Amino acid sequence: ITGTGGQVVSAVSKINAILQDLADRGKLQPSDFRWRPGVQQGSMMGGMNEPMGGPRGMAPQGGNPRTHAKFVVATQVAGWIIGKQGRHIRELQENSGAHIQVLKEGEVPL
Repeated sequence: ITGTGGQVVSAVSKINAILQDLADRGKLQPSDFRWRPGVQQGSMMGGMNEPMGGPRGMAPQGGNPRTHAKFVVATQVAGWIIGKQGRHIRELQENSGAHIQVLKEGEVPL
């Protein structure tokens, strides 16, 4: 998820709402959120330990710095976030203004 701080927060909030709805309907189980061997605890949030605006040592450019967040979810959960024919993810991007990219495990973001 990339965008301004406000856009990223809005997108993360909306994704959390989708996940909460799935949990409320019994579609998510505790096992969907288990620790993944070989993945460091800090890397699960992918950049959330970095200051807003980018990695340490890089000053934000302009008055509206870009930032990012990363969610690591199971393939089935990613499908629920994307929604039928991409409806959910399209709405997330339109309503938040953030760019959301879905990658398979091991893929490198553009």
